[in-house]
Amino acid sequence: MMSKRSIETDAASHWSVGCVERLEWNMHEYDTLDELFLGAVNQCLDEGHAIDSRDGGVAREVLGFSARLNNPACNFMFNPVRRMSPHYAAGELFWYLSGDMSLTRILPYAPGYKRFGNEMTVHRDPDTGKESRQPQHPASRELCAPGAAYGHRLARSTPAGYTQIAFIIRTLKQFPNSRQAILGIWDPSYDPGAIERGRIITIPCTLNLQFLIRDGKLNCINTMRSNDMWLGLSNDIFCFTAIQRLIADALRIPVGWYQHQVGSLHIYERDLEKCSKATQIEFSVPTSPAYTPTHAASGERLSQVLEDAVDLEESIREDETGYITAIGAYAGKYTYLHDLLCMAGSKWDKRLAGEIENKSLRKYTEEFVNVDT
Repeated sequence: MMSKRSIETDAASHWSVGCVERLEWNMHEYDTLDELFLGAVNQCLDEGHAIDSRDGGVAREVLGFSARLNNPACNFMFNPVRRMSPHYAAGELFWYLSGDMSLTRILPYAPGYKRFGNEMTVHRDPDTGKESRQPQHPASRELCAPGAAYGHRLARSTPAGYTQIAFIIRTLKQFPNSRQAILGIWDPSYDPGAIERGRIITIPCTLNLQFLIRDGKLNCINTMRSNDMWLGLSNDIFCFTAIQRLIADALRIPVGWYQHQVGSLHIYERDLEKCSKATQIEFSVPTSPAYTPTHAASGERLSQVLEDAVDLEESIREDETGYITAIGAYAGKYTYLHDLLCMAGSKWDKRLAGEIENKSLRKYTEEFVNVDT
C-alpha cells in the first residue's frame, strides 16, 4: 500500500575520520500524502521518544524529520481513521489567503480555535471590511490568533510594497534560478518571548517556505519548528502545497516536489492509539493526475483572483444569494480554486460536494457530508 524511497548521500555514507562515526542521511520520498503520513507515523512509533510538553505528554517525538512529497497534487488524505475534513482543510487555506488575524473566518470550521485566541484591537477598512494597517480606520476588539493565523504574516508587505506571495512570483519570473524566494512566517521582531509578554497564546509552528524552480518545475521546502502528527501534519501540508500550486499557476509551470522539514515531529499521548490504528487499516489510496496549470496570471492578477475567491467563500458561509453561479464561473478556468471553494462550501451547502471536479475528492467529500449531517 505504501511506496517509499530513500535518498542516501554518498559523501555522508562512505567516510569516517578518527573517532567520528559514519553518518548516513536518509530522506524518504512518497507519492501521496496518505503514504507520507503513514511513513511519518511509523517512524515516530519506531524511533520516537517520550518527553514532557506544555500541551500534554508527548508519547513519541522524532527530531530532524524530513520527507518529500513527489506529487503535491496528491495533497489530501483519505485515511478512514484520520478522516481528514475537506471543509476545514479548504476553510483554513482561505483563512490564510484572507490575510486576517481575527478568528472570525476559521471558527465556523473549527470552534476549538478559541483556545488560541486573544482579545485584540483590530482596525478595518470601512469600505472593504478587511483588516487594515491604518490606525485611523475604525477599530474593534476581536478574538485574534496572531501566532496561529498565518494569513496576516503572508500578507505582510515587502519594502517594495508587494505581499510576500506577489514577491515570490515576481522574483521567480525575473530570476527563475533564484535561491531568494523565501516566504517568511516566523517574525524575529515579535515572536520570541511573545507568550511570556502576554501578547499571544501560541507562536507559529512554521518558520518559512522556500520556492525553487528546477528543471522547469516549482519545488517547495517547508521548515517547521514543531508539528503535531495527528492534527497538524496533514492540514499543514495541504495548505502549503495548495499555495505552491497556486504560485505555480501564476508562473505557468507545473509543480515539482514538496519537502516537509520539522525540528520536532511528535505524537501526543492522547493521539497515540489513533495514530497506531491509522497504520493498521487497509484502504485504497487514490492518485490524482499530474497537476497542470489552469490559468496564467501575473503576481498582481493572482492577488485579485485570490481576493475574489476569499470573498466568495465568505458569501457561501453567510448564505448570500448568487454564490452557485459565482462558483460555476471558476470551473474550467480556475479549476483548483473551484474545487477548494466547493470543499469549503459543502459544509454549508451539500450540493457543492457534487460539483468538485477531482473525482476522488468529490466522492470522499460527498460521503463526508452525508455522514456528518
